[in-house]
Formats: sequence, C-alpha cells, structure tokens
Amino acid sequence: MRGGRNAQRIPHGGHGGPCEGVCVGYAEPPFSIAKAGRDPAPTSFRGNIPFGRTMRARAAAFIGIACLSVLVATVPSVSAWEVDETAIVTSIIDGDTFDCAPTGRIRLADIDAPESYEPGYREAADALSNLIAGETIYLDVDDVYGTDPYDRWVAVVYVRHNATHLRNVNEALVDAGVAVVSDYYNEFDPSTWPAYVFYPIDAPPPTVAVSADPMEGNAPLTVTFAATPSGGIPPYSYLWAFGDGGTSSLPHPSHTYAGGGTFVATITVTDAALRSGTASTSIRVIGSLVTTISATPDHGVVPLTVSFTASPSGGEPPYSFEWNLGDGETSSLRNPSHTYVSPGTYTVTVTVTDSSANSTSGNVVVTAAPPSSPPPTGGVLSQDAWPYTILAAAVGVAGAVVGLRAWGRRKVPPN
Repeated sequence: MRGGRNAQRIPHGGHGGPCEGVCVGYAEPPFSIAKAGRDPAPTSFRGNIPFGRTMRARAAAFIGIACLSVLVATVPSVSAWEVDETAIVTSIIDGDTFDCAPTGRIRLADIDAPESYEPGYREAADALSNLIAGETIYLDVDDVYGTDPYDRWVAVVYVRHNATHLRNVNEALVDAGVAVVSDYYNEFDPSTWPAYVFYPIDAPPPTVAVSADPMEGNAPLTVTFAATPSGGIPPYSYLWAFGDGGTSSLPHPSHTYAGGGTFVATITVTDAALRSGTASTSIRVIGSLVTTISATPDHGVVPLTVSFTASPSGGEPPYSFEWNLGDGETSSLRNPSHTYVSPGTYTVTVTVTDSSANSTSGNVVVTAAPPSSPPPTGGVLSQDAWPYTILAAAVGVAGAVVGLRAWGRRKVPPN
C-alpha cells in the first residue's frame, strides 16, 4: 500500500522544481549518507571557530546521525513488489516523470534522467514515451512517503510485457542507458529490481469456433477451414490436425483429402498465456468408386458352371449390379452363377452403380471347351465307332496280303 499525500516528506535540494517540467525524486535525509555506491559528502569545519563551539557542533552532528540511524531502522522496508493501483498514461513530462489518469503525476522512484537543459534529455523522454505512452500501467507507490516535495507520486512503474509478465519501467530506462540509479530514502532497493515480474492477465481461457467448406464430397476433396478464437489473451497460435495425418499452423488453411472416409479435423488455439481451446468438425470424403471381378472357375469343358463375384469399394453405398454374362444372359445379383452349355470364349462384364449414380465396371474372360470323345466300354463298339473300325480292318488285311506276296518272291540261296 502507499502512504498518503500528507505523509512526511524531507526537503531535498539540488534539483529543479516542477516549473522546469522535470520532477525530482523525493528527498534524501538531511544528512549525507552513502547509497548505491555513492560516497557521503565530505564534512569540514572552516573558519575561526572556538574549540568549545567546534566540539558542540561535532557532538550535534553525531547526535543527528544517531537519530537518523534510528529513523532509518524504523522505516518499513518492502522487498517484494506490489501493485497499488493501475492507471492510463496521458502525457510524458520528461525521462522520469509523466501524468496518468486517474492517479496524477508520477515520479519514477530511484532513477534520474537528464533535465531539459542537459544532454540526453530528448532520448530519455522518447524512451519513456516508447515504453508507456497511452498504456495501462501498474504502480507500486512508495510506502514510506508516497509523494515527493512537489506532490508527485513516487513509484516503481510496470507496464504489460506479455500475457503473463510486466516490465519494470524504472529498470528498463536504466538498462537502456537513458537514466541512472539514484537510491533515495524510501522502501525501494534498485539493486533488487527484477526486469520482469509475473502478473498474468485475469482472463478466461480461449475458445474457438471452427468451420469447413465443403464438409463432404468426392475424392480428391479440397476443404477450406477457418478458426475463430475468442477470449483468452491474444496473440493466438494455431495447430490443425486434419485427421489423415496432415497438419497446419495457419488460422485459415486449405487441405485436400485424397481418399475416401470420414475424417475428424481438430483445431487447437493457444493464447499468449499458453492456455488452449479446441474444436473439431467431421469431413466426409467419398472415395472413387472402383470394383474388382472374379470367376470360379474361369475355364473348363461344357457344360461349365461359373460363380462370379463383384467387390466394389469407394463411392457411396448401397450399390446396384448389372451383369452381362457374355452369352446373352444377364443378372442383377451381386454374386451370380451361370452355366455355359456351348463351347466358346465369353467376356463377362459387371457395372456397379452407387447411390449417387456414380458407376464403374469390370470384366473377366471365361473359356468353355468342347467335351472329349469317351473310350470304348466292354468290347462293344458304339454306332459312331463302326466306320472307323471297318476302315482300320481293311487297311490291316491289305497290308498282310502285300507282305505275303513279297515273302513268296524272295530268292533262296543255293545249297
């Protein structure tokens, strides 16, 4: 918490007043004390001063220092930072002073920036403006005195850096080289200032709405997605998983589905505080309609009975079937059987149609051979075999006669 405007203030000399547009830090104690590496101002006694008066002056100085030590010991020391109030910056006075609403004029604690007549004034003022002009700021007001002799609130000031952290403005100006540390008599210790402090924005986690166009169609299907986040703390990051292994980090990506199926596309939105929201939508992709056909057996002698099978995939079930069996016969069954009674080669075709009137076809070849002649049975010749048998017998008799004649004419060698 901060001290009130009527809190005790110690006059501080050596700085310009508010009429110069440059505000000083509130006063240091009326005695010189080493702070932040600065040596105390040397004290000397000059002139023709009697010894007794000199001793009394020295004693008074020692008593004053002792009292100051007690005062310093009783001043509350606050090591942890705090936010006493927030305000919006309305104007920059110089490199260490600004106005804000509704608080009023603020003097940055424990730092000094150049005065308007000193080199570096404009650079310091611009640096402060770049940090906080028009921004919401968070004030840690001095708990010891609250204000300085010019009725300016003395504070360490923070400004939003991201969704989770604030930036210490006092430290940032020193770090940028446009201001120097002047460790005045107050609750603050510049040597312990953090550059950033954890102070997350109090906001609900993000949510996200998802849309897709189109949401179904024939493969290959290109879909345009859109994510609309709300809540949380911008900026957002995006991660899409399209359900087929594809991903994207764009807020409005397009994706092409090559094969059929139902795919769940999921979007995860993460805000600046690393909180996430998710949403998903289903995409129905109708794969290309194809079919395979088989015949068992696909060859043999007549009469030949063949079983046919059609195996469609893709498209949009249910399917219808139209078979052309190659010999003038047809069928609308999915897996028909058919008997071929005449020898020949037959091309069998099936046409498959899905519920969206998409169609495809496949074919297979069936070979039906004539039957082979059966062998004689029981020594009795069939009627069809008699002509062949008589011819074979005549040929055999003729051959025997020719052979006998040749044998009779042979020459017999003399005894």
